[in-house]
Amino acid sequence: MLLIRENKEEIVDKMAQTARSATQDYGWWFSEDSVDATFEGLKVDDLSEVPDDYFGEVLVTTDHGNLSLYLANGKGNLEELWGIG
Repeated sequence: MLLIRENKEEIVDKMAQTARSATQDYGWWFSEDSVDATFEGLKVDDLSEVPDDYFGEVLVTTDHGNLSLYLANGKGNLEELWGIG
C-alpha cells in the first residue's frame, strides 16, 4: 500500500505542476504595430486593392487583425510569403 500511496502523491504533484505551468505564457507575442511602423511596401485591407502592375511586397491586414505578406510580380500574380492569424 505504501508504494501506491507514494505514486499517487507523485502523480498528484505532477498534475498540480502541469496546471500551474499551463497558466504561464511561453514564446513571444507578435506586435502588429511594429510591422506597420517598419513596413515600406504596399499596405492594403484586401488583395483586390493591389494594382495589377504593382511589383513588390504587399501587406494585407484584415478586419480581424490577421496579417499576410505577399509578393506581387507586376503581372497581377501574388505569392503568399507568410501569414499570421
